[in-house]
Amino acid sequence: MEGVKVKTAKLPRVNGDEPAKEDVTESKRSTGQTATRRYYVKTFGCQMNEHDSEKLGEALLSDGLSPAEDIDQADVVIFNTCCIRENADNKLYGHLGNLRERGLLDPNFQVVVAGCLAQRDREDLLKRAPYIDVVLGTNNTSRIADLLRKAQESQASVVEVLDYEKESDDGEFFDITRKLWMESQRGQESGENLVTNSMDLPENPTTPRHSAFITIQAGCDNSCAFCIVPSVRGPEVSVAFGKLIDDVNRLAESGVTEITLLGQNVNSYGRDITVALRRIGGSDNLLLGSEKDNAQASDSDVKATTGQLLSAASRIDYERYLAGSRWVSESRRPQPLFADLLRAIGEIDKIKRVRFTSPHPKDLRPETIEAMAQTPSVCEQLHLPLQSGSDAVLKAMRRGYNAETYLRRLESARLAIKDLAVTTDLIVGFPGESEKDFLLTLDLVAEIGFDSAYIFIFSPRKGTRAAEMASEFIDEEVIADRFARLNAVIERSALAKNLSRVNKVEEILVEGLSKKDSSYFTGRTRQGKLVHFTPRYESASNTLESPKAFTTGSSHMPTAGDYLSVKITSAAPHHLFGELI
Repeated sequence: MEGVKVKTAKLPRVNGDEPAKEDVTESKRSTGQTATRRYYVKTFGCQMNEHDSEKLGEALLSDGLSPAEDIDQADVVIFNTCCIRENADNKLYGHLGNLRERGLLDPNFQVVVAGCLAQRDREDLLKRAPYIDVVLGTNNTSRIADLLRKAQESQASVVEVLDYEKESDDGEFFDITRKLWMESQRGQESGENLVTNSMDLPENPTTPRHSAFITIQAGCDNSCAFCIVPSVRGPEVSVAFGKLIDDVNRLAESGVTEITLLGQNVNSYGRDITVALRRIGGSDNLLLGSEKDNAQASDSDVKATTGQLLSAASRIDYERYLAGSRWVSESRRPQPLFADLLRAIGEIDKIKRVRFTSPHPKDLRPETIEAMAQTPSVCEQLHLPLQSGSDAVLKAMRRGYNAETYLRRLESARLAIKDLAVTTDLIVGFPGESEKDFLLTLDLVAEIGFDSAYIFIFSPRKGTRAAEMASEFIDEEVIADRFARLNAVIERSALAKNLSRVNKVEEILVEGLSKKDSSYFTGRTRQGKLVHFTPRYESASNTLESPKAFTTGSSHMPTAGDYLSVKITSAAPHHLFGELI
């Protein structure tokens, strides 16, 4: 029938062959693509995934698409996936099932699966949902627009998942960072921002931002028995020190005042850079410029003819760009640079708050604690994953520390940083966990008194060591009982910590209206605690279910990004209540 286009279930092309097709009994008239296409991103998992979703959205914005309010309005639906726990897999396939009919029948509707599960499962995703248009992994989010066009033109699924190199490639890393450094040098000379290829920094943000994520490293070099992250995000790769400072400066100039540094193990940031610099004996042997690079270079100190080394001064500048001034002038030992990074970001005037997630207890070094304590913009907040209070379980998990080490390092942080809020991650039901092991966890958690915790039920993930411990899996009823008992301890300490804030005046960074009750505003303290507040009260009620009314004569209506003083009036385990003063 003329004008009717049947969208078939698509399979990837193999060796140039035509894609396999599935018969569809219904058809839908193509409406063309004259209107602006809209996209919707659904995110599963951690803050790293949330940030990757921001990158995907910004790439599509730059390509002319606009965001949709909900999934039903979207022409492109992106699922940015997590594979840390099995329930994330199940949620994805449930959402995919809801899109099956439209995915098969609408030739202009596209479905994308990105992220960790895509990195792991690849073509297997198409066996369960052959109407997926694009599958892309964790290492090529910037390719989203090109891959969507390729799928649209071919009406076949496109799978592009880049494998991570098992061995580090110093040459490639230094080649990329040298080019970024040269752009940065030219930008400083001209007063312009020439380094524009950071996906942390949108060219045309749709709304003003007061808070932003910055990815400082990708991947993980640890080998925890329960974790699949090294398989789906690869080994640790740190972003050049100077690149991060350039990015934060640009964000500060755009109005951002709060930065959250992201990485799988942030306090090992930069170790790979300093190891590489020591391995090749400094930058001398890698600063060979190509003819193209040299033609673009504007300063004689920056130029290097093919086969010729840069000047000594330029080599030092380049090393500072890679590893920071402190390391170049004082250390030059293979070591992490996270403490130096905190101090350097702390010197950027317009950045009022710096947060980070997540550190690893085995890598919480004294210099990091000292930098946190001495840098005013670094918030009094530490998320330090414990996972278990049993040394036997921690050893089986391959965590690299025991309960005593964890306590000692946490105590050092609490002594150095006044009013520190501490949160954690805990796993219940790890294979082989005995009742004695669990009681050790209960006792340690009670002794520490966390401000809050994420409690996870062990989920075996294919490809991890723990998944092979099936003979030691814990009965589900036992796990449920342990989860309830551990949660009760956490709730008790969380409430006690929050009650201790009552009658104190806290600086709040306003996030906007409460999602649960629009008569309240929400914001967060420096410790990361959520506060519901109103400018003025007319009643004595103090719950979200029975909200307080605004006084119409309030002199200030808070807006997102404001820093306000709020007196805390009451507390619950997961949030505080307060009133603007």
